Amino acid sequence: MADPRAALLEQFIRDELTADRTAAVGSQSRLLSEGLIDSLGAVRLAAFIEEKFGVRFEDSELRAGELETITDILHAIDMRR
Repeated sequence: MADPRAALLEQFIRDELTADRTAAVGSQSRLLSEGLIDSLGAVRLAAFIEEKFGVRFEDSELRAGELETITDILHAIDMRR
């Protein structure tokens, strides 16, 4: 069974952060290095994560590449709870 949090993140990234709403966004997509989101998108994604999951990430953590994929982000959320 797929993690519903991944689907929520994928939808937010596709609908709110990518220039191309038809862009393929999956749990292993490299968000920054593949150019799916930019640095402003990383800030917005960090705010979305905090609002929806109650876990705070600095946007610099997302830009640093440690949280490059949705899978990475979900693992980090689980580790901080």
